[in-house]
Amino acid sequence: MKLFHALLVIGSALPALLSAASGYDSLYVHVPFQFVAAGQSFSPGDYRVSRADNGVIFIQGNGKAAATISVPGALAKPGAPTGLKFSKDGGREHLVGVQVEGEATRTIVPRTEEVKKVVLSSR
Repeated sequence: MKLFHALLVIGSALPALLSAASGYDSLYVHVPFQFVAAGQSFSPGDYRVSRADNGVIFIQGNGKAAATISVPGALAKPGAPTGLKFSKDGGREHLVGVQVEGEATRTIVPRTEEVKKVVLSSR
């Protein structure tokens, strides 16, 4: 009876473990340089990067936090390591993607600032 109870407990826990293994909850990374994400500047340091089911990427660390939108990108080559992808623009590094081994790259949607000009005239 004890063996049956132990198998029942393991059997009921297995689906929870498998669902936790697919995808990722959080990545813990050390970024040795200053970078920009979600329009904010982050200093070098340790960060936790997590993804919500809707594709929102959360970056937290060094007393700062930001959220940005991501979209599925291309499938990575087999064996591509887990990590963050950066692009240099004008001397500044920008977070442009998150790669998790065995998954499609999540591409960060670039932040655009829209400027509208309104001209007032009196007649």
